[in-house]
Amino acid sequence: RALQGQTDPAVVVLRGLKAVLKATNSMCGYGCFYHSKSDEVEVVAAHGLSERYLDNMGPVLKGTSILRAAIAQKVGCRIDDLQRDPLAHIPLAKIEDIRSAIVMPLVADDEVYGALVLFTRDVGTYSLSDYELVLAAATQIALAVRQTYMFEKEREHNQSLSALYRISHELSKYRTPREMADQAFPILQQEFTLKRAWFGVLNEQGTHLIGQAGFGVGLKRQLQEV
Repeated sequence: RALQGQTDPAVVVLRGLKAVLKATNSMCGYGCFYHSKSDEVEVVAAHGLSERYLDNMGPVLKGTSILRAAIAQKVGCRIDDLQRDPLAHIPLAKIEDIRSAIVMPLVADDEVYGALVLFTRDVGTYSLSDYELVLAAATQIALAVRQTYMFEKEREHNQSLSALYRISHELSKYRTPREMADQAFPILQQEFTLKRAWFGVLNEQGTHLIGQAGFGVGLKRQLQEV
């Protein structure tokens, strides 16, 4: 229920994280996004962790770590004592004196969107039922995150269609290329945040483009009329 109606993926992760922390009696934790194109992990939500801990997470996010392994393998894990685990960054764990952990990737349709990481300060806290609860919650969070991405893509698509409609409607009122350019440029600039634009028409022979108008810093009159 905490995820319903959300369109910001970071808010989805934060609300999901808080719900799972409460359900498992965890002390603290964080949620992150995974950007597959750049192979980067980004923390987008945290609860109960100090600024010092968050500032020192670089090795976990960028290097060899339990978190990175869970994301790469698309499989979660339950750890009884982080301060004795060979893959854990023990100095980081000691900052908060955290011991038990559950690391769970956010996976939907075999695509990894990020991960949830939960902690307690006692050894061997998490049970198998806790792990299964986090697994089920992570699946729902991943689906909700994917839905927000799809909603954003649909919104951008609708904006593009709206811009094209507005341009088509405005251009139908004018006859000369110069008039068309003067009316189209403000709409394009507003919808797509353009910094520079140039408009040309093809000559009758179909061999050259003849400049009609242009705008933007550094776009000189000679270039506009090329």
